[in-house]
Amino acid sequence: MMSFAALSFAARWLLRSVVVSSIGLSSIGAVACAVACAAAPPGPRSVEEGGGEPSVTAQGPNASAPLPGDGSAASDGGTAVPRPAPQDMTSAPAARQGSLVERGLARGDGSPADEALRRGDAAWRGERWEEALELFERARSLAPQDPAPWVGIARARSRDAALVYGAAAGDASFEEVVVALDRALALQSDFTLARFEKGRVLLALGRPLEAKALLESVVEDAPEDAEAQSCLGVALLASGDVARARERFERAAQLEPDRAERFGNLATTQMMVGGVEDAVRSYRSAVRLDPNSAQYQNDLGVALLAGGDLEGAMQHLSRAVALEPRRATFLSNLAYAHLAAGRPEEALRIARRATELDPKLGSAWINRGTAEARLGRLPAARRALERALQLDPTDPRARDGLAELDELEASAAP
Repeated sequence: MMSFAALSFAARWLLRSVVVSSIGLSSIGAVACAVACAAAPPGPRSVEEGGGEPSVTAQGPNASAPLPGDGSAASDGGTAVPRPAPQDMTSAPAARQGSLVERGLARGDGSPADEALRRGDAAWRGERWEEALELFERARSLAPQDPAPWVGIARARSRDAALVYGAAAGDASFEEVVVALDRALALQSDFTLARFEKGRVLLALGRPLEAKALLESVVEDAPEDAEAQSCLGVALLASGDVARARERFERAAQLEPDRAERFGNLATTQMMVGGVEDAVRSYRSAVRLDPNSAQYQNDLGVALLAGGDLEGAMQHLSRAVALEPRRATFLSNLAYAHLAAGRPEEALRIARRATELDPKLGSAWINRGTAEARLGRLPAARRALERALQLDPTDPRARDGLAELDELEASAAP
């Protein structure tokens, strides 16, 4: 099963891509929740990449200077809520047996309805969605007062697809999934699995307050379930309660210390409250567990840069680009690191590539303009910064950069 991935979902079912901006850097971490809320990656995409995932912004040093792009909602059109991104989701370690995300619906009583549930569970785990739906429908017809078949129908219809925070908003098929789960809860209001599944579907629909109420009750019933803790963290984060979200992510990491996304989610909230050193430790854990995740390499690099470790940041940001050379946000972050290191020529080369890959990435245009200015190419710098401002007229970095150019040109005038 997939997990709410970058907040990253991306995070990522839910905050697929929780994008945190630090020193103008993009796409820090995805918060993972899950489809059945469990296994999946953080591979959030930034808002600027067109995913539209929610984002949050963490203040970084030198905030007054024109900084490279952040992928934040404020600067590039996202909402002020966190992303496990809608982002592409990758596979994660197999969910623990007995966890809510993997728990089957059959009870083993040998009845015809239970046999249909057992076979439906097997088809669902094998991602044979149509077969699973047919079997759960059969179980429903055989046992119309049993809530379990309705949960199976909901699982088969959601198909572990697009389980990214807010990605299913307005999707009629997901509203039908909610109806199926409501029918299960009408038959048994305390059915934990039905409340769990409905909570995560509500996250996909972008309804965090409703999801939070359900998931809080699920965590009361299943306090040792890491995915339930993580999904509740996503709901809290999307509702603006960062402190409580961090507590849930801390608990999820304690319960499953071998899951990279647990630490990625935790680090995201730590960055949001200014706990850079804590975030670096958590991102290091995520990278250790999943060294080939470009997202975690990027996020660790951003955190290190926020903490002043330029050499370490460069290493991990470069690794992220090597793993995903066409991710414009990763390139933009690396360009910023080169600017910080006093290498405007290299920064310009990388920022140009980022703007070619994603002409709507405001952060890359700001980095590009900054590099041009440092090389003394003021007209080119102005064009780049004007492009950034055109993409987001509210971005103070672009406005401040243009104001600085005005001063430079005025002082150079005869």
